[in-house]
Amino acid sequence: MGSSIYYLPTLPIWENKAIGTIVIGMPGSGKQSPVSEIIHTPSGNKLHGDIKVGDTIFGKDGQETKVLGVYPQGKKQVWEITLADGRRLKCGKEHLFTFGRSSHNKIKWDTKTTEEILELGLYQKDKRVGVTHCKFFLPNNGPIQYNAKVYEIHPYILGAFLSDGIKSNSKSSVLSLSSGSTKIPTEIAKLLSIELNTNIICKKEKTPGSYTYHFYYEDGSRVHAKHLTNNQELIELLTNTYSYNKYIPKEYLYGSIEQRTQLLQGLLDTDGSIGVGPRYTISYSSGSRQLMDDVKELVRGLGNFYVNERATDNRKDHKGYNISIGCDNTRKQTLFR
Repeated sequence: MGSSIYYLPTLPIWENKAIGTIVIGMPGSGKQSPVSEIIHTPSGNKLHGDIKVGDTIFGKDGQETKVLGVYPQGKKQVWEITLADGRRLKCGKEHLFTFGRSSHNKIKWDTKTTEEILELGLYQKDKRVGVTHCKFFLPNNGPIQYNAKVYEIHPYILGAFLSDGIKSNSKSSVLSLSSGSTKIPTEIAKLLSIELNTNIICKKEKTPGSYTYHFYYEDGSRVHAKHLTNNQELIELLTNTYSYNKYIPKEYLYGSIEQRTQLLQGLLDTDGSIGVGPRYTISYSSGSRQLMDDVKELVRGLGNFYVNERATDNRKDHKGYNISIGCDNTRKQTLFR
C-alpha cells in the first residue's frame, strides 16, 4: 500500500489486546492494520479491507496518494493502542511507528515496530517532581485536503447556530442567536446578506437582560432558515434542536480546509474561549456529546492540532463537555474572527 493515514497525537498510552483478524500491508512497509480500520479517502471513509490497488487515499501529510499494492497476510494478532486523548487504533506487532522523545531539550526521532516500542518500556519517572509520564510521542497528521463543497448554509453560520442558536418555541424557522455582543450577529448578518443577495440587519431583543438577536430584511420581516435551504435537517439544526442534541452534518466535515476552518470559527466564536499568554489555551464547551465528538474530528482533520477532552460537568440536568485545543500560537488567532 502506498500510504495510510492515522491520527496520531502526542503522548500515547498503550494497551495490549489480542484480536484475531486479517491484516493488509506491504511486507516491510510497516502498515500492518486490520481490515476493519477506517481509511480516509477523497470519496469518503472506507474500510481498510475494501481498499484496492489504484484507489486514492490520504497520506499522513493530508495529501492524496495512490495505493500501489495490497498484500493480505492472513490472521494475525492485533494490538489495540490507546492514545492519551482517548483515541484508539489497531495494528499488528510488526507495524512501524515513527515516534519522538525529548532529550536535552531536543526531539529525537526514531522508527520501530509496536513490539520493539513495548520492549523499551512506555513510562519513565521524573525524579525532580516525582511524576510518571510517557516516554514517547507521535507526530500529528497534516491537514486533510478534501475538495471544496457547495453548501446552502455558510459554514460559519452553521457553526455559530450549532453553538448559540436559539430553539424556536413553534414550528417557525426564524433565525435567532444568543450573543454577549453585537460582533458575531453583525458578522452573521453580513454573510446572510451575501447568501440571500439582499441587505440583512441584526437587532437585539429589547427585553431587559436579553442576549437574543434576531435577523431582519429591510422591510422588517424576519429571516427564516427556510429562506436559505429546503433541507429539513439543516432547518431543524438551526432553529428547532435542543443544544444537547446538536451535531455537525457529515458533509460539513469533508469540505475544503477553508470551509472547515470557517465552521470551526463559527463554533469557537460562540462557545469557545482563548486564555491569556504565554500558552493561549483554546477551549470549547458543549452540552451535546455528539457535537463534541464531531468538533474533535473537525479539528483533527485540519491537521497539526492536539485535542484533549477535559472533565465532564455532571451538575446540570444534561451533561456538559469541554475540550482544549492545542497548536502553534501563531495559528490560534486564525481560529477566531
